[in-house]
Amino acid sequence: MIGGPAAAALGSLDLLLQFAQAGLGVACIIRDFARNELGQGQVVELLQKSPIPPRKVGLIH
Repeated sequence: MIGGPAAAALGSLDLLLQFAQAGLGVACIIRDFARNELGQGQVVELLQKSPIPPRKVGLIH
Protein backbone atom coordinates (compact mmCIF):
# COMPACT_ATOMS: atom_id res chain seq x y z
CA MET A 1 0.00 0.00 0.00
CA ILE A 2 1.69 3.22 -1.12
CA GLY A 3 1.29 6.06 1.34
CA GLY A 4 -0.12 3.74 4.00
CA PRO A 5 1.41 2.35 7.16
CA ALA A 6 4.75 0.62 6.87
CA ALA A 7 4.58 -3.17 6.60
CA ALA A 8 7.90 -3.50 8.42
CA ALA A 9 10.25 -1.18 10.22
CA LEU A 10 13.91 -2.14 10.10
CA GLY A 11 16.46 -0.51 12.35
CA SER A 12 19.66 -1.45 10.55
CA LEU A 13 20.90 0.74 7.70
CA ASP A 14 22.92 -2.22 6.43
CA LEU A 15 19.82 -4.38 6.30
CA LEU A 16 17.75 -1.66 4.60
CA LEU A 17 20.43 -1.23 1.95
CA GLN A 18 20.67 -5.00 1.39
CA PHE A 19 16.89 -5.24 0.95
CA ALA A 20 16.93 -2.41 -1.60
CA GLN A 21 19.82 -4.05 -3.49
CA ALA A 22 17.84 -7.31 -3.59
CA GLY A 23 14.87 -5.49 -5.11
CA LEU A 24 12.69 -5.90 -2.04
CA GLY A 25 11.58 -2.29 -1.83
CA VAL A 26 12.72 1.26 -1.27
CA ALA A 27 15.04 2.25 1.57
CA CYS A 28 15.15 5.71 3.09
CA ILE A 29 18.77 5.99 4.22
CA ILE A 30 21.49 8.62 4.33
CA ARG A 31 22.99 9.21 0.87
CA ASP A 32 26.57 9.06 2.21
CA PHE A 33 25.88 5.61 3.67
CA ALA A 34 25.12 4.24 0.18
CA ARG A 35 27.80 6.25 -1.66
CA ASN A 36 29.71 3.16 -2.88
CA GLU A 37 26.57 1.31 -3.99
CA LEU A 38 25.29 4.41 -5.79
CA GLY A 39 28.64 4.86 -7.55
CA GLN A 40 28.68 1.22 -8.65
CA GLY A 41 25.10 1.35 -9.93
CA GLN A 42 23.89 -1.25 -7.42
CA VAL A 43 21.16 1.14 -6.21
CA VAL A 44 19.65 4.33 -7.59
CA GLU A 45 18.53 7.50 -5.85
CA LEU A 46 14.85 8.38 -6.12
CA LEU A 47 14.30 12.13 -6.04
CA GLN A 48 11.21 13.46 -4.29
CA LYS A 49 9.00 16.14 -5.84
CA SER A 50 8.11 17.32 -2.34
CA PRO A 51 10.02 16.92 0.93
CA ILE A 52 9.42 13.92 3.15
CA PRO A 53 7.43 14.95 6.25
CA PRO A 54 9.44 15.15 9.48
CA ARG A 55 9.43 12.09 11.75
CA LYS A 56 9.69 11.75 15.48
CA VAL A 57 12.70 9.86 16.74
CA GLY A 58 12.81 8.02 20.05
CA LEU A 59 15.99 6.92 21.77
CA ILE A 60 16.35 4.34 24.51
CA HIS A 61 19.52 3.95 26.48
